[in-house]
Amino acid sequence: MNRELVASVVTALLPLALIALTALAARAASIGVRYIHDRRLALAVELAAYGAAGVVADLMQHVVRDLKDPKKQGTWTDVAAAAVRLRAVARVRELYPSAVRVLEQAADDPQRVDDLLATLVERAVVNLKARPSGAPPPIEVSEPHNRAHSAPETTP
Repeated sequence: MNRELVASVVTALLPLALIALTALAARAASIGVRYIHDRRLALAVELAAYGAAGVVADLMQHVVRDLKDPKKQGTWTDVAAAAVRLRAVARVRELYPSAVRVLEQAADDPQRVDDLLATLVERAVVNLKARPSGAPPPIEVSEPHNRAHSAPETTP
């Protein structure tokens, strides 16, 4: 009788266990999808920030210095600063379309993406001005990252 009771309880609880397992798997999948979405967004912002730093360095070297040089034609005004900022945002959009696409998918309004890119450009300008002239940008790479991305060691 004891075996029959256990068998009937297991038979009754098995569908409930399967329902609970299905719900748990659905929740885990939902968490995984959310993590991947958040990670893609974070990486897109990081890529756009690095791209903005490169674009700003290029524009500082080729456009801004020429406009600020009194020996060359042109002057550095608020209008010129706004034009260079817009040009930098357009270059970031042009050079990093996949990152911009991810940002646009996450944003409600495309103007907000331009605002974010303009903010990243401004931050790159501040960072560039804070560095001594000619100093390379600081590199933040961890030891596990070096091991994971370096060439495999060969042993004789």
